[in-house]
Amino acid sequence: HLYRACVHGRLAARLAGVRAVVATEHSLGDSQMEGRRLTAGVRALYLASERLGSATVAVSPAVADRLKHWGVPAPRIEVIPNGIDLDRFRFDRQRRERTREHLGLPEGAYVVGGIGRLAPGKRFDVLV
Repeated sequence: HLYRACVHGRLAARLAGVRAVVATEHSLGDSQMEGRRLTAGVRALYLASERLGSATVAVSPAVADRLKHWGVPAPRIEVIPNGIDLDRFRFDRQRRERTREHLGLPEGAYVVGGIGRLAPGKRFDVLV
C-alpha cells in the first residue's frame, strides 16, 4: 500500500516465494508522491519493483492514467474506486440548516472542515 511499501513489499514477497502480489496506489502526483519530490530515480525504482508484483490497484482512473504514463502496462492495473458513497455527502440545504442549528452556528457564519488524519501530508496547515 503506497510507494515505499510497494517497492519493499514486492521485493520481500518475491524473495519469500509469494506468487501473487497486489499493490495499491493512490498518492501519485505530477511532481510529488506521498508528499515527497518525484524524481526520475524514484520513478525508475518503482517501475523496477512493479515487475515483481502481479497487479496494482489504482483508487481512481486518474491514478491509473498516471501509472500508465509512467510505463506500467495497462493490463497490470485494476481500478477500484474508494468506497465512499459521495451521494451521502452531497449538499443538502435542510441538513445544513439542521446541523447549524444543532451546533449553534449562525446562518451566515463561515464554516471550514477537513477530513483526514492529522499528518503533515494532509496539509491541514494550509487549510487553517
